[in-house]
Amino acid sequence: MNNTETRRAVDIAARAGTLLLRSGSDITRVEDTIKHIMRSFGVKKYDIFTITNGIFLSASSDEAPDGSCDYTRICEVPKNSSDLYKVDLVNTLSRDIEAGKCVIVRRDTREKIEVSLADVASKVPEILETMQKEMLERARAHREEHTYEAHDYDEFKKV
Repeated sequence: MNNTETRRAVDIAARAGTLLLRSGSDITRVEDTIKHIMRSFGVKKYDIFTITNGIFLSASSDEAPDGSCDYTRICEVPKNSSDLYKVDLVNTLSRDIEAGKCVIVRRDTREKIEVSLADVASKVPEILETMQKEMLERARAHREEHTYEAHDYDEFKKV
């Protein structure tokens, strides 16, 4: 794992932890989620310290000399109200990352599509293209069903 990948893993894990802490999650769950994400990205050397209003996260890549740290992230987290829906979403996301998959939900049909993380970059444009075509077809069908022809004023009033 190189420095860029380590930094990316720390940023994602810190963002997930911040969302959890801000949404009222307990410290143990925050740290556990961060650990899952860090391990899933292949980061072997990391330290986490979480308090009720902050997260301290440091990690080292495989390239770092022993005892040194490549990247440290400190996040101040002001407390908002509890939002268990967000806590559930972030927990699900961290489990999906650990399993090497993600779930894409189509906004037009609410269909859930499970995709491996390795295939996301190729699958998303494919799904978006399909959505665009299907939405255009539905819009055209709706237009045809609701378009009427009137040849005079009396026909117009009936429509």
